[in-house]
Amino acid sequence: MLVWAEDGKGVPDLLPFVINRQASTVTGFDLSKLKGVDDSLKTTGFFSKEFINNYNQIIQVLDRRMKDKEIAPFSTGEIPPFGFDTDADPWCNCQEVPYDHPNAYGLVDVHIIELNSESGKLYWTWGSLPKDVSPGWKTITYKFNVTKVGGKWKISYLQGFDIKRAQ
Repeated sequence: MLVWAEDGKGVPDLLPFVINRQASTVTGFDLSKLKGVDDSLKTTGFFSKEFINNYNQIIQVLDRRMKDKEIAPFSTGEIPPFGFDTDADPWCNCQEVPYDHPNAYGLVDVHIIELNSESGKLYWTWGSLPKDVSPGWKTITYKFNVTKVGGKWKISYLQGFDIKRAQ
């Protein structure tokens, strides 16, 4: 999933903004585009319905907050004034990676917190860290949950897609 997200091919636009072209401001979200995002996420085979529903809830909360004027319109050139998909890439909750070659996204280490035949709680850390890497890279973790659907493990929660970041 990380390699797919980093590559960008087939990765949907997670923030389907409504833009006032005359003022170059974001005024809300185009909720009609959520089905297209849902379809893109389903097509990957990586995500459960629970994950997709959570993503939809995030966008709906942000849209409601903009409609209620809790979030003011903002310039299309600015970083949005909310915590989802703005200051960090939600797929990895990061702004950069510890090294470029080989692809760091393909070398994460997965650690099990809880796992049974139906579901699991896990986290990943950056793997294959060079000896001279900054110590901060060694402490980074990213939580995620999985659930078994039709005999396949699917992602049901990713830390970067936490509804709390939208509220």
